[in-house]
Amino acid sequence: MIRLALGAQPFALAQLVIVHGPGLAAAGVMLGLLVSQAAAGLLDDVLFQTRTTDTIAIGGAAAILITAAVLACLAPALRAARVAAVEGLRER
Repeated sequence: MIRLALGAQPFALAQLVIVHGPGLAAAGVMLGLLVSQAAAGLLDDVLFQTRTTDTIAIGGAAAILITAAVLACLAPALRAARVAAVEGLRER
């Protein structure tokens, strides 16, 4: 809301939210991949019919997480782009 009050365009605000949200999720996925590969020996007993180096399972899980992050960022981004700056600041 403050960015809108300072003159940012609604599209730029929505783009900011949609880009940075999944960007943080992608960083988390990368960190999770590193930790999971480091702990692969511990995970071998837990996994059923899947290897710890199964690229299809790892890629699929990463794609699902990134897709969920994009979808989770869409609603707040569109809502923030639609609301008038004065109304948004008045609510707080």
